[in-house]
Amino acid sequence: MTLRSATDVSNISDPKLRKRQVLFKKKKKKKKEKKERDKNKRNKNLKKYYAHLFHSITRYKKGRRRTEKWGGVVAVEYCREEDCGNISKIPGTMVVAASLGLRRKQKERKKKIKEKKNKKKKNEFSARHAAACLVCMYNKNKMQIVFIFLFFLWWFAYFYVI
Repeated sequence: MTLRSATDVSNISDPKLRKRQVLFKKKKKKKKEKKERDKNKRNKNLKKYYAHLFHSITRYKKGRRRTEKWGGVVAVEYCREEDCGNISKIPGTMVVAASLGLRRKQKERKKKIKEKKNKKKKNEFSARHAAACLVCMYNKNKMQIVFIFLFFLWWFAYFYVI
């Protein structure tokens, strides 16, 4: 008995099955290799791109102009209006305006979320908070609470016991 390879389909009688099995087995390996290669390349490019973007943003904040590792002077100016997110690019820039606009929108969204949380905090009065307040009151006004308690004891003793 001879050993057969995984792609050997001489023993399969149905021609459609045979064809499908061969194609499936051969193509699967090639696709995997190709995908991995493309992923690595894409990741490298993305890292480069994002690094470049962040450098440019920080450079704008610091008010400097320096050349990047991979070339090009970066300088970015926002529109002077507060609400406007447009960017005027100085010649030699390699910054994508849309991404900086997205960054601005993200900041605005975070601000709104913070404001909502603060409003909730002001309006809510939970049981835990109430308990904490009682503890605070006790810690701050220990002597007053003790005197009030003693007064009630005396009052109870005076009217009910005597």
